[in-house]
Amino acid sequence: MVDINRTANEILSPIKNDGASLCYQYPESFEKLPAVSFFNLLTAEEFRADNAEVSQLARLQIDIWTQKKTQPGELAIKINKLMQADGWIRELDRDLPREENHVYHRTMRFAKEIYNE
Repeated sequence: MVDINRTANEILSPIKNDGASLCYQYPESFEKLPAVSFFNLLTAEEFRADNAEVSQLARLQIDIWTQKKTQPGELAIKINKLMQADGWIRELDRDLPREENHVYHRTMRFAKEIYNE
């Protein structure tokens, strides 16, 4: 089994170079944006042989939180490139309406079959 959250943190770490903070599950504060959060949405054994897990199916959710209207799309493009470079497939990408505090929220979901070493 592979820890998807650790993997996501490594893949997404370059996003910090764009001034975004990177956090697990949910930003602690909306005072310092942009922020990118992530969490393991689902991990399941995909294939088994000789009584051992050979691969797992992983689904990861990534959320983008900004105060500028253009930033969610800009960050989503960069995140998509990082994830696809590591073999992830984007299953969902959508803006979520959020009226309070003028925070713009975009969610993305990715899937990948991961083979155990």
